Amino acid sequence: MAEQQNSMFQQKYQMIINQASVREVMEEYGLKIVKKGKDFKTVCPFHDDHDPSLSIRDDKIWKCFVCNESGNAISFVQKYENKVLGNRGFTVRDAMNKVIDICHLNIPKEQNNQNSLNAQYSHNSRIYTEHERVLLNTLNKIKEIANYNLISLGNTEAKQYLLNRGFTEDLIQELQFGYISYEQIQQWIDKTFLPLEHLLETGFIRQDEEGNYYPVFGNRILIPVMDERGNTVTFSGRAIHGEEPKYLMLAYK
Repeated sequence: MAEQQNSMFQQKYQMIINQASVREVMEEYGLKIVKKGKDFKTVCPFHDDHDPSLSIRDDKIWKCFVCNESGNAISFVQKYENKVLGNRGFTVRDAMNKVIDICHLNIPKEQNNQNSLNAQYSHNSRIYTEHERVLLNTLNKIKEIANYNLISLGNTEAKQYLLNRGFTEDLIQELQFGYISYEQIQQWIDKTFLPLEHLLETGFIRQDEEGNYYPVFGNRILIPVMDERGNTVTFSGRAIHGEEPKYLMLAYK
């Protein structure tokens, strides 16, 4: 289910950038576009630019040859909102919807999840128990660590696997994919970074007949499955080295 939702999101993302006009989007933000040879150019809004250094190719991709910012119509909108207008909460989904509006595309808009902390622990009109909240907090922490590993620490192999399959870095961040190695989970066990009983109950680790804990969910791309409030309720793990099963779902004890 998670893989299907991610695939649908990616397909819509690709559909938008295939149909959208980068020039039309930039002009909406007040940039003056000039034709230079086969391409178009404008001043780059992401650095102090006076001689147009941002180049637009085929009206689909853009790149600044001074500050090296680059992307498509969606990424331009998100970067402009985040960096120029200071709208830090402007997400990829927000950018997709804005491009749909600017370019008058006949594509359904994305629905944004509002992760209100005050109403975080309800699901389908049911309130999570205190114990369930503890486990949700554990899974949310794992998601944040795994995403940090993939985005900030730059796990080259896992990230390249996703990039090779058409995921952009913005999309990886928006979907909050992550990666955790067996070694890192083993360190959690050895140093009790997270309570072992919580890791055991969520299915991230297991216990053998002699009482020793061992990791079972490492060396996979972690795809978080979230409820409507943004709580991580489980993970799907995608193998990247041909391991079986290809997908492994987190199994609660």
